[in-house]
Amino acid sequence: MNEALEKALNMAGIQRSDIQGFITTFLPGIFDGNIFLHFFPDQLCGYLGINPKYIDSLDYGGPSVLAGLYRAEKLIKYEGLDNILLLFGGKGSLVRQTRETVDSYENLYDGVTNTPYKQLLSGYSYKNPLSDYALVAQRHKIMELLMRTVPDLW
Repeated sequence: MNEALEKALNMAGIQRSDIQGFITTFLPGIFDGNIFLHFFPDQLCGYLGINPKYIDSLDYGGPSVLAGLYRAEKLIKYEGLDNILLLFGGKGSLVRQTRETVDSYENLYDGVTNTPYKQLLSGYSYKNPLSDYALVAQRHKIMELLMRTVPDLW
């Protein structure tokens, strides 16, 4: 992660001290297998050696990257910030090693659930990638509806 940041900073011609905003997303267990990380964005800033004025963590699932980009654009346009670091990625090591999906990381830990309705759904098994496709299709349908009905948001 530090190596990727260093390369991005070199390409942009800026230093870590120039980063004014930081936006990321987080699902427990996907960064380093630790499900009990608190204040994850702050921990990442410390790990990366940055001290931004603005820190945000988005929890929208798949659209988090686009939401982060949207927020970064607003910070630059309306808040006068110049350099916003967006840190998003794929599956973390433990999730990848066990071939779970980020939506079913709860299968890795006892007593952890990503929905309060798990007991109601206990008779069903997670059917990836079909379930993932259905989720993406539904989100696309909702985004299309929003873009038609509330065009000022975009």
